[in-house]
Amino acid sequence: MTSPVFRPHHILAFLVVFMVFATSQKLSGPSSGHAASSNEAMLLAFGDSLTAGYGVAEQDAFPAVLETRLRGKGYPVQVINAGVSGDTTADGLDRLEWVLAGLPSDRKILAILELGANDALRGVNPDITRRNLTAMVEIFQERDVPVFLAGMLAPLNLGRDFAARFNAIFPDLADTFDLPLIADFLGQNGVQPVP
Repeated sequence: MTSPVFRPHHILAFLVVFMVFATSQKLSGPSSGHAASSNEAMLLAFGDSLTAGYGVAEQDAFPAVLETRLRGKGYPVQVINAGVSGDTTADGLDRLEWVLAGLPSDRKILAILELGANDALRGVNPDITRRNLTAMVEIFQERDVPVFLAGMLAPLNLGRDFAARFNAIFPDLADTFDLPLIADFLGQNGVQPVP
């Protein structure tokens, strides 16, 4: 699966969500340079090839484009690309604690959780996908890391029942954990904040 080229509406959707959590980090103007400092928030983009940027140049991968857009809007943020091509939710769960342990403790950390597409493509039981995503959200919340959930829609080739069960995972988790939801990371549904 190759990563899509991210259009402005994708980036602006993430910017709106980011602003909800990081309004206190707003600068008077765009920040200069990309050197990390303790006043910058770190936005951990944790996902699969859609995050990693499989098939696109590094500067065109979602995390790099998002960082450029956020900095252009005056947010002092460093977006960390923690995407691994081919990862399922089980793979993500296996590496999440290790990734979080490597982040600095003196920085405000936020996260985008973008996993599940490979589960759908491989026909992983949606109950397993739900369990893995739930465990990852709980890990983030135990560490006081605000999470933005990137939703996915299942392809219909595995049947409507599978798709319905899979597609319900993301809005259900958003409701359960009061998370902002990017309803369909690859589509046009934009950001759906949970009241």
